[in-house]
Amino acid sequence: MRHARRSLLRSSAAILVMAAGFGCSKPEGPGMLPNEKLPPVDLDSAVSVDEGRISVASPKGWHRAPRSKDYLVRYQRGFKKPYPAVTVTAADPPAGIESVGQESHAAFLEAMATQLAERFTKDGTSTLRRGPTAVAVGDHFGVAWAAPGRTKTGGATESIDCLSYAVVLNGRLYTVEASGLRGKLDAEGILAAKAVARSLAEPKTAATAEPTDDEAKPAGKSGPEVDTEA
Repeated sequence: MRHARRSLLRSSAAILVMAAGFGCSKPEGPGMLPNEKLPPVDLDSAVSVDEGRISVASPKGWHRAPRSKDYLVRYQRGFKKPYPAVTVTAADPPAGIESVGQESHAAFLEAMATQLAERFTKDGTSTLRRGPTAVAVGDHFGVAWAAPGRTKTGGATESIDCLSYAVVLNGRLYTVEASGLRGKLDAEGILAAKAVARSLAEPKTAATAEPTDDEAKPAGKSGPEVDTEA
């Protein structure tokens, strides 16, 4: 396990871009796409989630899926197409990490590398597609990584690509994940996830209450069942 954690930390130093390997062009910096310009979010769509701890806004033009126990909120580019998708989940942060600033960014990276090593190691080898790296997500100091996953839709199991941004707010770890069918997670989906991560904030009066089952129901069913591979 210790060897796997060191391997992940070494890989993070060498990572130039999370989008590499997903069909995007040559990177220019950590967690960046060339000439990166994040798409806007729809502030009118902001909802208060995680018992009112944060508000989340949709990428402009995307649709919010119905509520699920598997995520705080999920956005899809189209009602009837489950992918690409952007999901937001919450968990307790690594021990001792209550907030992350510039001075504690390295400690957050190391703590997340330890967690990811425990989750994504098989036979002593990391299964991550891109190891964790420190990124700036707007005003947030975060960590990004890429992992394989599986999804079940219509009884069939398919492989997916997952790119995640993790930040700590109000003593909680929030992960914003862009996901798409294997080889089809494009720049638009990746940047949409980063835009959502950048816009995470304490709830404002404009944010509505936590979404209910009756809100924003698409024509199809909600999000597919997803399993991130270890």
